[in-house]
Amino acid sequence: MHEKYILEKIGFYKLWLTLLVAMDASTMAWFFNNADKIAMFKIKLIVLVILVLTASIAVLTRKARKMIKKLEV
Repeated sequence: MHEKYILEKIGFYKLWLTLLVAMDASTMAWFFNNADKIAMFKIKLIVLVILVLTASIAVLTRKARKMIKKLEV
């Protein structure tokens, strides 16, 4: 792949990682501030959302690292 393309793709991953980390942190903060006030169904739903966001962060981080390794070669 072309080096400039890889750099643009890494920048795109960084943009999405920033968004996902902000969403994950804000969802966790909201959950911990309101856990005693919400129904059990919503607790399960929020925990699922947190798990999905965290998994998405891990996947995007792995993809970005692979792209960075391509630049090293």
